[in-house]
Parts: sequence; structure tokens; C-alpha cells
Amino acid sequence: MATHIQQVTRPEKGLGRLELISWLNQTLQTDYARVEECADGVAYLHLLDSVIPGKVSMHKLNFNPRFHEDKVKNLRVLEATLQRYKINKQIDCESIAKGKFKENNEMLQWCYTFVQKNCPDGPVGYQAFERRMEAQARHKTGGGQGGGTPG
Repeated sequence: MATHIQQVTRPEKGLGRLELISWLNQTLQTDYARVEECADGVAYLHLLDSVIPGKVSMHKLNFNPRFHEDKVKNLRVLEATLQRYKINKQIDCESIAKGKFKENNEMLQWCYTFVQKNCPDGPVGYQAFERRMEAQARHKTGGGQGGGTPG
């Protein structure tokens, strides 16, 4: 868990897509098969939450978006979180939401570098599955519709 957020000026290009997916699945206790599946924004916001736990509005996410607009809305939550914590990363929500490999691979590379820079030993003690279940339950009960805690 980072106490002071370090910025990423240039993402590392060391990991290939399969290594990135393996790292993502291990870190978040998920089962992504392809980089393009991250287009819904959930994994990106979840990774940010692993660095600054409890400060990210996970409850605002649609964890099963069916439409492009739902993915863009999730990515807007990511964008707002980056801005709120003054993290220097511009994202193109529309391009990422389209599910193209290049944009999602670049974003996942950036996330990898961000997590490594802020949590060199990984997000130790971060309970990814529990955090996801808590956020989904809160979203279903209306916690995702405004109100709630900031972050």
C-alpha cells in the first residue's frame, strides 16, 4: 500500500501480453484470458485500488457491462480517480472501451509499472476478491448511485 503515490513517466515495456495477464490474474485473483478483456475498466480501477485501498470508488463500477457506454462509464470513474489523486495519466476512455489490443495493452503496461513503482513487493495484504465482492454488493444495493464515501 502506497503512502505517497509515485508518478509513472514512462511505462516499462518488459512484459509480454501473457506475462501481463498472468500478473493481473495473480494480483487481482481473477481469470482474464486476454488483454482486450480489460476494456471494461474494472481491472484498471481494481489495480489502482490495490495501491490506494479504500480510496477508489469500486462501488460505482458496473462489473458486468454489456454495452460500450457502460464500459466508458467505468473508465470515466477511473479517469476521475486519477485526477482526484493527481496521478499523471491521461486515458482515452472511448478507445480503451472499444476493446482494441494496443490501447488496452498500453494501459495494462502503465498499470503494471504504476503498481511496481508504488508497491515493489506487490500489493501485500490486499484482499482483491473480498474487495470486489464488497463493491458489487454495495453497487446492487444502490451504493453506486451517488452518495457513499468519496474516493
